[in-house]
Amino acid sequence: MLTKPTVEELLPKAENRYILSMLTAKRARQLVDGAQPLIDSKTENMVSLAAEEINEDQVKPIKGNVEVTVPLRPEVEAERLTAELEAEAKRRENKQQTDSSRFNERLAARETNTYENQRSVGNNEFNRMVTEQLLNTLSEKNFFNNDEEDDDDQ
Repeated sequence: MLTKPTVEELLPKAENRYILSMLTAKRARQLVDGAQPLIDSKTENMVSLAAEEINEDQVKPIKGNVEVTVPLRPEVEAERLTAELEAEAKRRENKQQTDSSRFNERLAARETNTYENQRSVGNNEFNRMVTEQLLNTLSEKNFFNNDEEDDDDQ
């Protein structure tokens, strides 16, 4: 239960209890998430601190759906920045490892394909050589036959 300031002291700051409780809860959540307190207070309870800020008119309700940016305490901001940088470095490292393994897989696949192509090229080369020899042999026979026919004509 909120003792200082009392709910009765805070009610004039908002239209009704619901708006007051929502305003206090949102401000307390901001403080928990690292927002800079707007007043000097010895209170460690963030809900009480939020209520004190509302009582001193440092926090006011705004009608409508408004997204408010709240500056963070320097140490909280530094922790978040460090965490973001570490996460980004880890993402880069994972990406490099993934890219490296993909490259190695592709290289292995290319080597396998190259070996298979060389083997098939070797077979094709052998077939081509046999075909050339056969054609040479046939053309030599035809050549001799043509020479004989030419000799007969003379």
